[in-house]
Amino acid sequence: MPEHQVLYALNRVQRELRKTPATPAAYERGRELASRASARNGGGEATRLPTANQLLTWAKRERAELVERTGDAWTVALVEAELAGLPASAGEARASRARRQRAGMPAHVAQAHYARVNGAWAPRTTLKAFCRDVVPP
Repeated sequence: MPEHQVLYALNRVQRELRKTPATPAAYERGRELASRASARNGGGEATRLPTANQLLTWAKRERAELVERTGDAWTVALVEAELAGLPASAGEARASRARRQRAGMPAHVAQAHYARVNGAWAPRTTLKAFCRDVVPP
């Protein structure tokens, strides 16, 4: 499955849920909501969104090294979507602009960045300082 399909699916479900699907089960709930919304609007795009298992398989295959280091394929998939900079909703776009105006970054983004660079999850105290001190891109 191409990376753009993974990113689109995560973004579409995120918009439907109005938050990032933190677990595969949450993604599946959002996928179902997107499917219903699509059916109401006369389209069929949501019925073609990949399943959570397909996204996990993609992460394990395409980002094997990072999955091996972190042990969490779902977080790797979410990180890829976050790092791609996909807009989630108008509200999150406004919040994103506000975050860029001050130092710091969300904990899940900091944890992903730390794991990508260091090959392990950050200790809580390190992560807290990192979130506070690092200016988001």
